[in-house]
Amino acid sequence: PEDRPIDIGDANAAVLGMGRVGRACYDQLRTEHGYNVLGVEHDPARVKKLRHDGYAVVEGDATDSDFWERIIRTGRVAIIILAMPAQHANIDALTQVRRLGTYTGTIAAVAAYAEDVAELHDLGLDVVVHLYSGAGTALADSSVEAALKKLPPDDED
Repeated sequence: PEDRPIDIGDANAAVLGMGRVGRACYDQLRTEHGYNVLGVEHDPARVKKLRHDGYAVVEGDATDSDFWERIIRTGRVAIIILAMPAQHANIDALTQVRRLGTYTGTIAAVAAYAEDVAELHDLGLDVVVHLYSGAGTALADSSVEAALKKLPPDDED
């Protein structure tokens, strides 16, 4: 089974790493932006749970060249998000994507430390979000949305 081709179907976005951050990216891309998202996760137990929960996810190690060689490339993936918790894993996956030499879409990543953000920018990623500043932005935005919902309706005379 680990040598079979991986058909990405009609996915036009891929999230590599389906932990908390990856799932949040997956959900946002799907529900808010209408993308057909495919998750990639190396942990078989997590893959099983995610599938049970309705996620389109394949088991694979995005840092391994063999994984990328088994992908049936359709040329439709516009966004790849590197959401693995380790910087080296995100960089290894980026290296594999670039090794293929055919991907021209957007590549984005999350980083836990400022120096990791700088390193990913230096590697030419299109988008890099610092985990904690990104969480702060999301927290502020969600707080404003919640506050607006609590405002009394305007009186219209």
